[in-house]
Amino acid sequence: MIYPLYNSYLLWLINLLSKIYHIRGSNELATTFTNNDSIFTVWIIMIFCILLSSLLGILFQIIINYYQLQKFISIVELSNQQLSNKYTSVTNVKKYKTINDLPNFIPLIPYRSFYIDRTTSNTIVDDLIIRAKETRRFTVICFDDCLSPNKIQIEFIRESESIIVLIETFRESRLLSKKIKQLFSTIFVSTNIIQAWGDIVYDLSYLRNSGFITFEKFRKIRLLNIQQDFKQWYNQTFNHNQNCSQMVDYNDIDGPLCSCSHRPYKCFHDEWSLSYAIAYTFAEYLHLGNEHDVNQCLAITKLSRIVQEQWTRQQIKDFIKENHIAHRVRLIFIKCL
Repeated sequence: MIYPLYNSYLLWLINLLSKIYHIRGSNELATTFTNNDSIFTVWIIMIFCILLSSLLGILFQIIINYYQLQKFISIVELSNQQLSNKYTSVTNVKKYKTINDLPNFIPLIPYRSFYIDRTTSNTIVDDLIIRAKETRRFTVICFDDCLSPNKIQIEFIRESESIIVLIETFRESRLLSKKIKQLFSTIFVSTNIIQAWGDIVYDLSYLRNSGFITFEKFRKIRLLNIQQDFKQWYNQTFNHNQNCSQMVDYNDIDGPLCSCSHRPYKCFHDEWSLSYAIAYTFAEYLHLGNEHDVNQCLAITKLSRIVQEQWTRQQIKDFIKENHIAHRVRLIFIKCL
């Protein structure tokens, strides 16, 4: 509707300008106006027409700008509505998916497990002492609850195959107890790295208090908190989204303004649980069972490796794609047997 009026205005303005040009170039004003019109009246009419045309031009420009703005707002609102509908649709699909629906946890390398209790032969412990001397990095889990008193799980991290040992500390068998003490003395030395999920200094203190580790060795233990290092690596690798309100220049901290779905913790002091770390990094479900379950040790070792080697986001994606497909193929093959 506005455009026909605007075209009429342009035609009227062109007609007015042609008349002004004709009046200016004519020696006899009577050819354009009546003989009774004076020069003063003609110029008054010309000025009035010019002012009127200017006001009409401004008015039309305001109206056109208003309609264009309304059209732009409508487009933006429509786009936002479409994005909102799409996000709602995706959310409705995702809300039914839990961590339990993810593929099961897959260790990085094969492993062997041992359980040392009162019935274990000295030969097995002697062999583990030899293996411990050949290893420089260990993952340690202390069980300090009432269901697993005085038990510790240790993974010997090796290139081709890990060794996981669940050790029950006791003093009934003096010879075996001495062998276990020798094993601990081989593992907990200053040249080795002991990694764990969280701070386990207090949990390890019972080994010192029970005499399995000397005070001097205990003081020199090199403990690595993978939970803390993982949080720093994850925040640097999986940054906030560009439209996230929590995004701060030069700082990828967690905060209450964060809207990123890939960053579940919204407080600076929150600590990652082991199962969440595996789920959000590798899209795998880590089931934590009793002390005989070796997956907890293997999960810490898996996370420690990507932190130590500083894997990129693309490396994580490639690993997930390659290993999950291979895992599905193995499952299909097993079912077909």
